[in-house]
Amino acid sequence: GIDAHVDNFGLIAAYGGDIGNIAVNVNTSNGPSPNYGYGSIVVHNSGIITAGNKYDATSNQSFGYSYGIRAFSDGDISVSNVGDYGSPAGILASTLNGDAFAIRALSDGGDINISNGNALSKYSVVAAISDNDYGASIAQVTAIYAEALSGAVDIHNSGFVLAANGNYGDAIGIRAEATGGAFLPFAVYSSPGDIDVVNNGVVYAIAYSGNATGIDADSNVGDITIGNGGAIIARAGNGTATGIDASTSKYGNVSIGNTGQIDVRGEYGAQGVHASTEYGSIDVTNNVQFDSYGDAIAGTGAIAARVETSGSATGIWAYV
Repeated sequence: GIDAHVDNFGLIAAYGGDIGNIAVNVNTSNGPSPNYGYGSIVVHNSGIITAGNKYDATSNQSFGYSYGIRAFSDGDISVSNVGDYGSPAGILASTLNGDAFAIRALSDGGDINISNGNALSKYSVVAAISDNDYGASIAQVTAIYAEALSGAVDIHNSGFVLAANGNYGDAIGIRAEATGGAFLPFAVYSSPGDIDVVNNGVVYAIAYSGNATGIDADSNVGDITIGNGGAIIARAGNGTATGIDASTSKYGNVSIGNTGQIDVRGEYGAQGVHASTEYGSIDVTNNVQFDSYGDAIAGTGAIAARVETSGSATGIWAYV
């Protein structure tokens, strides 16, 4: 296939559009025969990528959809955002009245790998914001959204991920989908479609009038593994707040481990961890972290769910 590689160490900005704004748009899914778009996509950012300018007080304010990075391919997709001390990296999508995605990756036939920050560098921000000062509209806001129709999804965060929806609609920090080929012709459940999400940074999802979810993972037939050693925060006005929501159908297994903090507050419901599978198994572990002296570190291994008005609060919900 025909590959595409994008490196940014400076500033890329797209704003002022009244239909939509996309800072980086890479599409290799329309390749000619015999490749048919199966080239890979690699996007690396160590600078600033910004789409929309919700905070611009001039007439160039942005409306409609907003994408920091949009990558569509029939092959593999890799997106990385890595900053450093004194030189942070950021991917921002902001708009007044539309959907906002800081990173949106869709692959028809390959795997997706997304990383924000690393073990040595946590000065990395991925943020999606939709907020109308003049009256709320309907919007979907997801900071990192990876969807593999016939492959696996791997997402690692060691930085800061924010999804903020000030309009009507949901906010999701990290959304991972692996359908296992369910929607491809003659390829029903052709791939395991495993999902692996690791958070050692901060994931924050806040919705003004809708549901808020920190990490949302959905696989048709594959296994889901989620590990949290950082902080996951969800706040939902007029909705339900969920820290980790992992669901796999058929025979997939769900494994969730928390040694960090999960703090959720919802107006009408709150769930720290929600895990479900149809025929597989569920394993949820909550444990503290220890320092070099063997003492438990305060605040680790904590799951808190709080309902503000009415509804149910659940720390861990496992359904088979």
